[in-house]
Amino acid sequence: MIIMGRSLGSAPALEVVSNFSDSIGGLIIESGFASTVKLLTRLGIPAAQMGIDEKQGFNNLQKISYFMKPTLIIHAQNDIIIPISDAENLQSYCGARSKQFQMVPGADHNTILMVAGKMYFELIQGFINKIEGKRIKKFFRKKTDHS
Repeated sequence: MIIMGRSLGSAPALEVVSNFSDSIGGLIIESGFASTVKLLTRLGIPAAQMGIDEKQGFNNLQKISYFMKPTLIIHAQNDIIIPISDAENLQSYCGARSKQFQMVPGADHNTILMVAGKMYFELIQGFINKIEGKRIKKFFRKKTDHS
C-alpha cells in the first residue's frame, strides 16, 4: 500500500505512515507543509496569540524523519500557499534512503496537475513501479542452500 497526501492532506498521510509503517510500501506527499505554526501564520491565523506551538501541531517533520520507506515529494515552484521551502524541509528531514523530490516548474499550489500534465502521472507511476519492482524481486529471490 502506498499512502498519498496533498496539501493539508499531508498531515493525515504522515500520521498514517507514522502509525502503520510496517503495512505501508511508500509515501507520496504533494504540496505538503512542514510546520503547523508557519502554515497557520501564512493563512492569517495568529498561532502564537492562540497559544499554539509546534508541539501541539502535526509534527510533520518529526513524522517524516522516522519513515524509512520510499518517499516521493512533489511541489510547485510558485506555490505561495505552502512555499517550496516546506517541501525542501520535508525532503531534508525524510528518513528514507530512497527519496525523490520533484519540483514542478511554472506551477502554483492548485495547478500542479494541469501544468505537469502527463509527466505528473508518469512520475507517480514510475515511483510505484520502483516500489513494486523491489517487492517482486524480494519475493522471487532464490534461497541459497548452505548445507
